[in-house]
Amino acid sequence: MTTVLENIKYRASNGEDFMFDFELRDDGWRVHITSQPRYRHRSASAHDTHRLGRAERPYICWTNPINGLDDAFGVAALWAEATLVYIATGRFNAPRRLPRLHDLTGLTRLSR
Repeated sequence: MTTVLENIKYRASNGEDFMFDFELRDDGWRVHITSQPRYRHRSASAHDTHRLGRAERPYICWTNPINGLDDAFGVAALWAEATLVYIATGRFNAPRRLPRLHDLTGLTRLSR
């Protein structure tokens, strides 16, 4: 059985919204990007933007397994903020302060 949390919203530090789906797989959590700001004049290549998967269902490229849901939320928030830096500067850098993803759907617990 696959566990999926859908349409989890993250409001970035600049007020822009991102949406993610979180999928629990055998190898840990995968964070799918379902909505994000446009890259404007920056390259939208998967390599430059740290995304994997099909263009219609990309997910965040992360080197190590994401074992906990809190860690998956942190990866999503970190990727969102780094994406904003990339759009503004062309460099995909982590922000100085690590953000937290707040589940605005009202879900507080995950049960399998």
